[in-house]
Amino acid sequence: MVREVTTLDRLSGGRFTLGVGLGHPPDCEFEFFGEDPSLKIRAEKLDESLEILDGLWSGNPFSFSGKHYHMDTVTFKPRPIQKPRVPIWCAGWWPKKAPFRRAARYDGAFPLGEKGKLKPEDFSDILDYVKEHRKTKGRFDLILLGRSRGISKHDSWIEDYEDAGASWFVELIMGADYDEYAKRISLGPPSQ
Repeated sequence: MVREVTTLDRLSGGRFTLGVGLGHPPDCEFEFFGEDPSLKIRAEKLDESLEILDGLWSGNPFSFSGKHYHMDTVTFKPRPIQKPRVPIWCAGWWPKKAPFRRAARYDGAFPLGEKGKLKPEDFSDILDYVKEHRKTKGRFDLILLGRSRGISKHDSWIEDYEDAGASWFVELIMGADYDEYAKRISLGPPSQ
């Protein structure tokens, strides 16, 4: 994955963002392929993988020895364009806290509602929680997943989430009218 993400970062001129998470549902994402479906094990592996990515993307000699992964010293070249590395957004089910402690170490959180749709107040709570655990300064993105209402209609409900800290909106297209979305995409990004 290190090489693939670096390639995408370079091809995009330094605009790539890596989204990570434990995967869901485990029976489709992991068990069919012989992987351990345990949340704890998958979380440990993800944390180690992210540490390895950070180390390799530094461009300096790097080795790793963890519970799940081991790696002799290697220097990875070329580095991604973005520094200190490609931004990483971590997905997680709110109100579970562990995924958001992980996100606090990186560049963004992609929250999903464990008990249904998240409210703007949830986004405020997530951002407060991340700020408590964040050790670095700099940009931190909070991503809202949803379905907007139409081509020309302004979605004021999105502004409520923006006011609560959401910095990106990702359009949900599963189960949607794809012809409608094709029309919307052809119009380009909405203007304010």
